[in-house]
Amino acid sequence: MALIRTALTIIFLLLCFLPLPSQASVLPGILVPEMRKASAESPSTFHYLMGNAYVNDGMLDSAISEYRKVLEMTPECAEAHNNLGAIYFGKGMKEKAILEYRQAIEQDAEFVAPHYNLAVVYAEKGISDQAILEYRAVLAIDPDYPKAHNNLGVIYFNKGMIEEAISEYRKELARDPLALETRYNLATAYFNKGMIDEAVSEYESILSANSYDAEVHNNLAVAYYAMGHYDLAWKHARIAARLDDPPHPKFIELLRNTSYAIGEGKESDKAER
Repeated sequence: MALIRTALTIIFLLLCFLPLPSQASVLPGILVPEMRKASAESPSTFHYLMGNAYVNDGMLDSAISEYRKVLEMTPECAEAHNNLGAIYFGKGMKEKAILEYRQAIEQDAEFVAPHYNLAVVYAEKGISDQAILEYRAVLAIDPDYPKAHNNLGVIYFNKGMIEEAISEYRKELARDPLALETRYNLATAYFNKGMIDEAVSEYESILSANSYDAEVHNNLAVAYYAMGHYDLAWKHARIAARLDDPPHPKFIELLRNTSYAIGEGKESDKAER
C-alpha cells in the first residue's frame, strides 16, 4: 500500500505555478516626441517615461536611475515604486522589491499590481500567510485578476487545504477555461483528495489541447491503475515513454506484476515494446 500511495501522490511544486511579478505599469514603446513633450510639461513624467523605455530595452540599471529621479520629485508615484520593485525582483533583490511594493501600496491601496507582485515575492520566500493576504487583496480589488485564483490555490494546496485549493482553481477556470496550468493543478488536487474520476477528466481535457504532455500521460497511467483499468494504464505509460519521459521503474514493475497476476501479462509485454 505504501508503494501505491507513493505512486498516487503527485505534487506540483509551488514555484512551477508562480509567474514572475508583472510589470503591469510599464508602458510599451515610448516615442521621442512624447518624451520631449513630457519633459517640457513635467520633468517627473519625462523621467518616468525614460525609465519605461529603458526597461523595454533591457537597460535595467538605467531604468532604476530614472525611476529614482521620479521618486525624488514625486515620492507619491506608486507606479514608479511598483516598477522599481519589479526590476529589483528580477535581479533577485527580494527585500528591496518588497520595500518598493509596500511603498506603492502605501501611496495607492487600490493599485492592484503591487499587491499581486508582493504576493509573488512572499510566496517565493515561503511567507505563505502574507502571500494569501495579498492575493485576497488583489481579488478584492479585481476578482478576475489573471492567475490570482490559481496562485492562491497553489498556496492552499501546499498548506494541505485541498478543498480551498479546488475552489480557487475552479474560479480561475471559470475566468479562463483555457488555462491548462490551472486545469493541471485542479487535476492534481482531485487526485490528492482521492477523486480519481474527476482527476482523469481534467487530465484528458488537457490532452485534448496538448496530446504531447508526457507528465499528464504519466499521471493518467497512475490514475487508471488506481481505477483498475490496467490496459489504459499501459497505454499512457507507453505514450509517456515514447515522449522520452517514462514512468518511474517501480510503478512499471508494480503495473507489470499486477497485470501478470490478473492474466494480462502478454498485454504488459506488448505495451512495454
